[in-house]
Amino acid sequence: FRPLHSILLSSYFSLSFRNLSIVGCSSKMEKEDTLLRRILDGSREVLLEGDVHLKAKKAISLFEEIETEIENAKGLDLNTQILPLGCSSLSLETSARPHLNVVAPGKVMKRVGDGVNSEKIINTLHALAHMESWAIDLSFDIVSRYVHENMPLQFFLDWLRVGWDEARHFVLLSDRLEALGAFYGSKPVHDGLWESAMETKDSLLCRLAIMHIVHEGRGLDTTPKNIDRLRSCGDKKSADALAIILNEEASQKAALCPF
Repeated sequence: FRPLHSILLSSYFSLSFRNLSIVGCSSKMEKEDTLLRRILDGSREVLLEGDVHLKAKKAISLFEEIETEIENAKGLDLNTQILPLGCSSLSLETSARPHLNVVAPGKVMKRVGDGVNSEKIINTLHALAHMESWAIDLSFDIVSRYVHENMPLQFFLDWLRVGWDEARHFVLLSDRLEALGAFYGSKPVHDGLWESAMETKDSLLCRLAIMHIVHEGRGLDTTPKNIDRLRSCGDKKSADALAIILNEEASQKAALCPF
């Protein structure tokens, strides 16, 4: 059997190099290069923001600003690969984070399951909010860390959109926690997602496969059960929030499959 990374590598490059030409930062590509530099600068600002609420706000604003720029621009070629000469990647061992009670994965408080109560609901929403907070960083880390992978500009725009989604999901869950009398940061958390990301940091394909297909795929698989349990105990608002996230995350993964 061929290793997973070999299969992904061959299938990806058969797609990404078709009808694409690699070009440098020439005058012909000035608009695309300028846009990519704006994306990189904004992504780094998100990663270096330690207040997760401000991090989410910056992630949302960045995508919406870039989207407006693209709508107003003429002649942009989003499918042409760019070699961002003079741009340096930002490879952080850890992003700026708030001071939380970080514990080992097995020490995180019990979530929604049998015998649902308000405390377990809060634990579940808090754990999901924490995952979304890391998902913001993981999205912008891909943009900043892998800028020299000769990817089309569309790749970076897509990950900007992913970061926008994750930021909105964090805000949705954070607001729900506050409505239940809690807040993000009130419960212990673990940083397993970022630790896995660092284990795959040397390979974009491994990062995409492990983090954004395997780990996030597992999360999508468990969400419907959490929605059902929340509805069964009468917490319709939390269930509706998770349903919104599930729908958007599933659409997000489908859009990223070509990469």
